[in-house]
Amino acid sequence: MEMLLTFFIWVIIIFVMVPTFLFQIMKSKDLEIIHAAESFLSNQVIQFIVNQNFDINHSIYRNEGEEFLLHIEERDDTIQICVQFMLSNQTEKKICRVIQNI
Repeated sequence: MEMLLTFFIWVIIIFVMVPTFLFQIMKSKDLEIIHAAESFLSNQVIQFIVNQNFDINHSIYRNEGEEFLLHIEERDDTIQICVQFMLSNQTEKKICRVIQNI
């Protein structure tokens, strides 16, 4: 009887802890992807400010197994630089920066 009770306690612990642990791993991976995308976007904005000559409207960049799609849209007096990417749960995310056109 005591062994059966111990077994059920371990089963309950495993069914509670394993999904929580896997969820935390997925969230950590998503944070890494978002951080890589933010870094990539910041580098592109700096490169644009320094060079002021992007001819690319859409391009794909790969970094550590992740794909980032770069969009550059020129409007009247602003330029919007966006990076689009996929999270680990196949959710699409897009982050943008707006620069005043000089």
